[in-house]
Amino acid sequence: MMNPKPWGSEFFRLFLILCGCLFLYKITANWLIFLSASLLGYIIFIGYKLNTLMSWLEGGAKEEMTPESGGVIGNIISLVYRHKKALEKDYEHQQEMVKQFTGIISAIPSATVIINQNREIEWANYPALMLLGINGQQDVGVKVDNLLRQAIFRKHLSKGDGREFEMISPIDPNMTLVVQLAPYTQKKNYF
Repeated sequence: MMNPKPWGSEFFRLFLILCGCLFLYKITANWLIFLSASLLGYIIFIGYKLNTLMSWLEGGAKEEMTPESGGVIGNIISLVYRHKKALEKDYEHQQEMVKQFTGIISAIPSATVIINQNREIEWANYPALMLLGINGQQDVGVKVDNLLRQAIFRKHLSKGDGREFEMISPIDPNMTLVVQLAPYTQKKNYF
């Protein structure tokens, strides 16, 4: 839990270090030694806490390894952990959405191929393999116009107008396919 007054904790720590070093002043009666020892003690303490924080972050900021700390560093630890949990939750949600999307689009009986703005295949369903010869696992990253070389396909791909057109199946020359290229975002297209 975050400390609502982190700087108060830091000032209290600094005060305790100053009080401890006041003892040195009583022994030496030298202000320079008193101030130097106080500041050095506080700097060493903060350095140790920052090193602990850095080790925790480098180790993946795991809950079971969370360092004990208060003040400002304790608040930083709390914020980092809270943001890490939110990112993990968002990632899990996105993975579930991708899983649902993949399930839905895989059920479409029409051949469906998702390509990116570079015309590279990102995903294809099973009917795409059967009608176009595009394998959704092996052909990921391949430019679609390297696999579908028909002039009419390349023409419509270049236009990106979304109108239906007919082309001969690259798998079966006796089969004519009705194709439509349809953008679904500004960066990706599918057909």
